[in-house]
Amino acid sequence: MDDHPFQLKYTVEQLQQLAEIKEELEKLAEKAENDFKAEKAKADPALKKKNGEFARMYAEIAISMKKEWLKWVRMASWVYTLASKVQTGLMVKEVSQNMQDLTIGLEKVVTAKGVKKISAAINKFEQLVENLDASVMEDSTSSATRQERVDRFLQEITEEIKREEDRDQLSQLSKVPSPVGESSKGIGQN
Repeated sequence: MDDHPFQLKYTVEQLQQLAEIKEELEKLAEKAENDFKAEKAKADPALKKKNGEFARMYAEIAISMKKEWLKWVRMASWVYTLASKVQTGLMVKEVSQNMQDLTIGLEKVVTAKGVKKISAAINKFEQLVENLDASVMEDSTSSATRQERVDRFLQEITEEIKREEDRDQLSQLSKVPSPVGESSKGIGQN
């Protein structure tokens, strides 16, 4: 184990494994969602046929599938969050290793007392610090607006659901037959 200040237990390979786990959880969530929709769809005909026991059974299964669906989605979200944090940690580890190497290089340059070498090393160090500042700023900005993004996303979903409901209502209205006497009358006729 080296003297690196940021000792991470995760590697790039484990980061890739987390991405694969997230994909698998999303597939399980999609399957549970499809099962939920199928069971929900079975409950409607049972209700129309006045078969309350079967409707109740389908409803219970649908509720169970919805809970499972939400569980898989939540787990996928947790894994995604973990993978994001691991990726950030790996980047910080890499930057800190570069800074450590640069510091060693600066020590060698200072002992050699070459002005051009010192100037080049300082410029390289400043560039690394600027890159680190930009990375840290991006991370802090993204975490500060995370709640805003979630709220905006939920608002978009709500609006999309509303539009679908409006479309369904319009399509149902267009299917309503007009009264018998009015369909044969032309415009301007009484």
